[in-house]
Amino acid sequence: PRGLRGGVEAMEDPAVDEEEQRERIRARAAKFGIAVDVAPYGENVRRKFCCERRDIEESPELLPDTLHCFGLDRLSTAEIMRYFEDFAPSFVLWLNDSSANVVFGDAANANRAYMTVGEPIRLAAGASTAETLDPEDEEMGEADEEAKAAKEAEKLAAKEAAEAAAAAAGEVREDPWWRRGPDYRKSGRKYPVLVRPASKQDKKPDHLPRSKRLWLQGNKPQRRSGGGGYGG
Repeated sequence: PRGLRGGVEAMEDPAVDEEEQRERIRARAAKFGIAVDVAPYGENVRRKFCCERRDIEESPELLPDTLHCFGLDRLSTAEIMRYFEDFAPSFVLWLNDSSANVVFGDAANANRAYMTVGEPIRLAAGASTAETLDPEDEEMGEADEEAKAAKEAEKLAAKEAAEAAAAAAGEVREDPWWRRGPDYRKSGRKYPVLVRPASKQDKKPDHLPRSKRLWLQGNKPQRRSGGGGYGG
C-alpha cells in the first residue's frame, strides 16, 4: 500500500552473522512445518524505548475504531498519520513517549489497518510477551551504543537458542493481540512498530511522568502536534 512507502519499509537485513544464525533457527523450525519469529518484538533493531510496552488486560473492553501502537519514540504525529494513511486515520492520541492510540474513521478501517499493516507474531510456546529491560541499560546513553549492542546480541542469541529448541518440538503460538508492522526508517535508523486493538484502559495517565525524550535525544524536544501533544 502507498502508506507503507516513503519512510516505512520492510526490515533490512541485519549483520551477516546474525542473519545466518536466524536462518539456522528458521531452518530447524521448517523441518517440522512451522515458523517462528526469532526477534518478534523488534529485539534485532535494539532501540531503547522511553516507556514500557503495555500488554492488553484480560477480558478487555475494546475500542473498535482504534489501534494502540508502541515503539513511537522517534516518530511525530504527522509521521504516524502517514504510516496509516491508506486506512483513513482521524487523529492520534498520545499516551506517553512510546505509545499512542490511532483513531480511525470507523471500525472497518481500523481492522483493515490491523490486519494489513501488522504481521502475526509467532512465539515459541512458553516465551514471554513481556518487554524486558536490563536495569543496567537504563544507565546507558548513546555513547555506550557498542557495548549495549554487544550485550543485547548476547541476550538475543540465548533467547533464540531457547526458542529454536521449543520450535523444534513443534511448540509455537501466535501473540493473541500484538502484531508487528514494517519498521519505520528515520535518519538512517530503523524503529520497530507494534500494533494491537485498543481498549478503554489504553488512556493517558492522570499524572504524566517526566518525558525522557529530552534525555534520549540530547536536545530540547519540540511539542508534538495533535492528540494532546504529550512529549516532544
